[in-house]
Amino acid sequence: MCVGRIFDRRWELVRMTIVLIIMLFAGLADAKGNIVVNELLKSRNISIEHRVKGKFANIVGRLEFDYGYKDSISIVNFLGSTDHCTESNDMTVSPNRYIINKVKRINKNVLYLEGENQYGNTIRGTVDSTDQYNTKIMFNNGTNDIVNISDEGKRFKSRCLPNISLGTD
Repeated sequence: MCVGRIFDRRWELVRMTIVLIIMLFAGLADAKGNIVVNELLKSRNISIEHRVKGKFANIVGRLEFDYGYKDSISIVNFLGSTDHCTESNDMTVSPNRYIINKVKRINKNVLYLEGENQYGNTIRGTVDSTDQYNTKIMFNNGTNDIVNISDEGKRFKSRCLPNISLGTD
């Protein structure tokens, strides 16, 4: 009976070690064994806006952290030609998926991420999950800053996309 318990405990340690090694190589854990994906999943859908030189660019969207074979960030942007939407005003939809190729822990709740989308464009920025219910993001795709939606972005969204849910504000 005692030998069986010792064998079960050893087998449990072996299984845990194998899982940790796989997660390290898959990029799902950092060197200390902390699981990165859990932090990304605290707020899966985030309402975003684009800013150019600090000004709202008439672009709102939805950012979603995906996990699976490769960790990725999906961003769907809705581009308006003006800040005044009418029924005849068309919105352009632009989907992008950025495969995360670099994750660096800045501190306990802040991660630095880099990724590349299907067109070869790079996105860089931080995810601050200090507040579990209000994840803060700050990304740059080379031309625009991608940040949490502001009051100006919310007004634009309510005028131009009243029936579309972008996610948490």
